[in-house]
Amino acid sequence: MRTLVAGVVVGLLSTAATGIGAGAAAAAADDPFGRAREAAARVSFTGTVEVRWLDRDTEHREQLTVRSAEGSLLLRGANQVMVSSTAARLVQHDDGWHLLWPPALDRVDGPDPDLKYQTTEQDGPTVAGRATTVVDVRQQSVLRERVFLDRETDLLLQRRQYDEAGATTRVVGFTELVIDPTTAPPPAPPKTSDPAPQVVAPARLSPALAPARLADGYARVGIYKREGMVQVLYSDGIYDLSVFEREGLLDRQQLGEAGAPVAVGKASGWRYAWPGGQVVLWEAGGTVFTVVSDAPLDQVLTAARDLPVPAARAPSLLERLRSVARTLIQPLEE
Repeated sequence: MRTLVAGVVVGLLSTAATGIGAGAAAAAADDPFGRAREAAARVSFTGTVEVRWLDRDTEHREQLTVRSAEGSLLLRGANQVMVSSTAARLVQHDDGWHLLWPPALDRVDGPDPDLKYQTTEQDGPTVAGRATTVVDVRQQSVLRERVFLDRETDLLLQRRQYDEAGATTRVVGFTELVIDPTTAPPPAPPKTSDPAPQVVAPARLSPALAPARLADGYARVGIYKREGMVQVLYSDGIYDLSVFEREGLLDRQQLGEAGAPVAVGKASGWRYAWPGGQVVLWEAGGTVFTVVSDAPLDQVLTAARDLPVPAARAPSLLERLRSVARTLIQPLEE
């Protein structure tokens, strides 16, 4: 879980893990997220960041330390996660550093968030001892996110996410922060041997597997394949949503005790809250779908329910043999 937490904080501080950070153009004066992205690249600092997220009625908390200078950002917890000066994202495990996402795959063509969201700015409260500008992100009249920028540097200090009823579901932000231009940059990690994801052309997948658009303003911005797993990435301009598909059956017993049941069309699925947002799993037509997103749960479910249902496939010979074996063995186990 600490690796997940650190990855979420990297997304907060670099504003490069979500649609908010997409693109490399200079930030306009009225673009608070562009200003925060530029600040993350030029401001040197150290500090402590806390992540709080709600899973049903249980609140979880994690803290990490962070150091950023000369375009490199390093977070330390049980694991270490880094955004290098080249914008590569890496994680350290017991056997060394592993590449999470190469800079060459950062996209610049996400949807215009103004088509779906409205933002307003005003003076905000003090966060980690710093005066802030608070940016409210609304979808029509619904407050989706409240973002706190350092008034002096535009560095993103805190993000608060809300559900459709207005309850706080996730908070990521500094509890301590020291901005110091003499901060030394984190040491560069050694080269990793992890293969980079391959870009897949949309024509190589059927529209049923990778529709160009999903409900609630989510547009397809990339298709990638890594170690046999295909990821279809969508964005609404602020939030990202990834769809993973594989043939097989969803084994509820392997999902653990966390999470809660949820309906996805006619299918019975399961959803989890994690530090970065929501995970929804379900099975339809002999295919297991996994949707991972930093968006609020109601948006994730709306988009997930818009995915085409694949035609049911006939079980393979191996699956039929396994079914027969289970039928024969089950009476012996009772």
